[in-house]
Amino acid sequence: MKREQIQQWIEEGYHVLERSGPIKIAGDILYYLLNVDEEDKWGLVLEDLLKWSDEKLLQLQ
Repeated sequence: MKREQIQQWIEEGYHVLERSGPIKIAGDILYYLLNVDEEDKWGLVLEDLLKWSDEKLLQLQ
């Protein structure tokens, strides 16, 4: 995954990356992540992904 793609999603109003792709969260992102059914979903905050190394981002593909 490229940093430019993550930045574009943020600019488009997305907040979290899930297996199905980026999603928009209405409300508190932390509350959403804490209440996700862990067996079916996982989520990564897009703002946090911008802090990852390029090598680690490439592993998300």
